[in-house]
Amino acid sequence: MTFGEKVRRLRKEKGWTQAELAKLSGLSLRTIISYEKGESYPKKRSTYDVLAEIFEIPSVELRSETDELDFQNLPEIPESMMEVIRIFNNPDLSGEEVMAQLHELWVKRTSE
Repeated sequence: MTFGEKVRRLRKEKGWTQAELAKLSGLSLRTIISYEKGESYPKKRSTYDVLAEIFEIPSVELRSETDELDFQNLPEIPESMMEVIRIFNNPDLSGEEVMAQLHELWVKRTSE
């Protein structure tokens, strides 16, 4: 079961509309709809945590192996690209921190 299918099932079990879940979670209605349709999934662990708390389940139960990229099955990726991927996938970085790290990486690569 995908993340979106889990959210839809849990929401319906609670008897909530998508709008009610959006209000409870602080997420937009469009985001909830997108999750349930399988068009997107949370990029931050904190979003999983918020939804899990609302649904009264462990956040790990919301995660789905099919929702995230499996980097081990991708073709060989150059190390420089992997550095960029690691920066973007770090949920602990703010937008400014991501930009700063990307800038540092760019300076490092262009000065070599």
